[in-house]
Formats: sequence, C-alpha cells, structure tokens
Amino acid sequence: MDMLPYPPADPAAPNQLTARITAIEFTGYVTRVSLMVEATGQEITYKVRSSEWVNQAVPEGQLVTLAWAVDECIFLSH
Repeated sequence: MDMLPYPPADPAAPNQLTARITAIEFTGYVTRVSLMVEATGQEITYKVRSSEWVNQAVPEGQLVTLAWAVDECIFLSH
C-alpha cells in the first residue's frame, strides 16, 4: 500500500481511499499511522518502516490517499 498526497491524481481509480491521519506512533522499527476513512469514518492502521516514514512524513490532521494493487493483497475469508 502506498500513501499518496491528497487529492489523488485520478479520483475514479480503483483500489484507493481518502483518509485523515489521526495519530502517529513511532515504535522503533515500525511506525503505526492511525487514519480515519473520510467516506465512512472507519478507523484503519497503516504500518510502515520508520526509515521509510521519515522520508515521507506527513503531519497529523493531513488528508492522504491510500492506494494499492490487487496483487499486493491477501484476501481473507469470513
């Protein structure tokens, strides 16, 4: 999954959503970014290597676009 600037280049593209960063937790090797999806209010967590987060650090409150490719997903059954 990639965290991209808002607004997205193509708002109609599949496999993306807009979310607001609500908290950032540095835990050493991994940084946990808490987000709230704008359309639904659902809370999600984005985990990224801390070394990568430093290169793209985005402040709390910022709107971002999360995008992913289907081949990067693992689908879980109910």
